[in-house]
Amino acid sequence: MTKENAPFYASIDGYGGTGYLFTLSPGRGFRADGAGYNDVYGRNWLRGHGAEHPNRTGWVLHNHTTC
Repeated sequence: MTKENAPFYASIDGYGGTGYLFTLSPGRGFRADGAGYNDVYGRNWLRGHGAEHPNRTGWVLHNHTTC
């Protein structure tokens, strides 16, 4: 299954991602660190980092991952 590029955000608030960082490439991997958050729309967000930039922690929508 191929996924589209997923936006990667620096932080989140009640309405979702804020402070866009960059785009994760499909198939490169996202390492979640176990933290999650649900916004007011019922979407689940995961905190972690992408394989390309392990030093940049941020947030992605759970449905943009396979974890």
